[in-house]
Amino acid sequence: MKMTKRLLALLLCLVLLASLFPAAAFAEGEGTIAPAEEPGEPAPAEDAGDADPASCLEGPAARTKQAEKTGWAVSQSEAPRGDEVNVTEHTIDVPDIDPSSLTETGVYNAMLAMKADFPEGMHWTNKDEYAWRGGYFAIGYGCAAFAFILSDAAFGDLPARLITDFTYDDVRVGDILRIKNNTHSVIVLEKHADYVVIAEGNYNSSIHWGRKLTKSTVESANYILTRYPDPAPPVPVETVAPFTDVPVTAYYAAAVKWAVDNEITKGTSPTAFSPDAGCTRGQVVTFLWRSAGCPKAALQENPFTDVAPGSYYYDAVLWAVENGVTTGTSAATFSPDATCTRAQIITFLWRADGAEPWYIEEGDFFTDVPEQSYYYSAVVWALVYNVTTGTSPTTFSPDKTCTRGQVVTFLYRATNASL
Repeated sequence: MKMTKRLLALLLCLVLLASLFPAAAFAEGEGTIAPAEEPGEPAPAEDAGDADPASCLEGPAARTKQAEKTGWAVSQSEAPRGDEVNVTEHTIDVPDIDPSSLTETGVYNAMLAMKADFPEGMHWTNKDEYAWRGGYFAIGYGCAAFAFILSDAAFGDLPARLITDFTYDDVRVGDILRIKNNTHSVIVLEKHADYVVIAEGNYNSSIHWGRKLTKSTVESANYILTRYPDPAPPVPVETVAPFTDVPVTAYYAAAVKWAVDNEITKGTSPTAFSPDAGCTRGQVVTFLWRSAGCPKAALQENPFTDVAPGSYYYDAVLWAVENGVTTGTSAATFSPDATCTRAQIITFLWRADGAEPWYIEEGDFFTDVPEQSYYYSAVVWALVYNVTTGTSPTTFSPDKTCTRGQVVTFLYRATNASL
């Protein structure tokens, strides 16, 4: 009975203590009161490296939230309204830019001039916002906002183009790169052979100028935004069949067509004539021989050690020697692969026409063709028959390499010449 009274007294004491301390709470294992968490928004991320870009496509609300997280950009219809996002809105004076005057040096200088207002280390997070004038996106946050600011300073209101299929060669100063798995935007300040120098916002919660990105990093970017004008697509050029390198408007087009139609040349490949390539001695005597009808030379003994039987120019060289068109570069060599000068080509043509001596008695003539030169009469003949008019009104340029386009033109004119 005495024990029961003592237990009742202890129980009453515990009830009394509980009534005196109703709000007491003890932390697990510590025996101290746990402090309550303070209300408020979580701090914004310093960088966007772990953001999920896919969530940007889940609708306007999701894209606006993701823009805050990743420094993304949203379309005009998705831009936040009123106090929807607590941001700092930035503005700049946007210049008028003539696209025809754009140079990478000018773009670089325009961006660098913004460093006074946006210096190295300036605090910059995804709460910084800018309304872009490039047109592809309306508003950028964080890194995108800073890239858009420099872009507008350099390109004004010029429209942007988003390019996903590009190479390192396509990247230019002023282009915006989207990197780090589509979570970070930077703008190119300088481009070098194997790296670019960039400017960026929200780099450790600040603006940073001068970081380098390797060529491989640039090439792995998700896309580039460029504001350089889209180059006009190439206009199809009509060419002389079967060649793709002989435009119908070229001075040698009619001559090449004539040469092909008369089987004087087949080109350097089935689709190329190579009009700007130098013409070799083997080629020119072959052209002359074919234009003469491919006659069989009476000469049976080949005087040249460098003209092998079976070579495409073998019969042509024998014919040329027999008809006094050439005597070779020495008694034993013809040098078939040596390129010809303009003087040599005109001399070959003149000799094939009979090698009649010609002189200029009066009037203007080329100042670089002396009367005592071996090609003097040949050049006079060519001028009289309009085979050539020279490289200028006063020069013939006798030592300049004669191209395949020039050779067939000379031959075409000589074959069809009349006084």
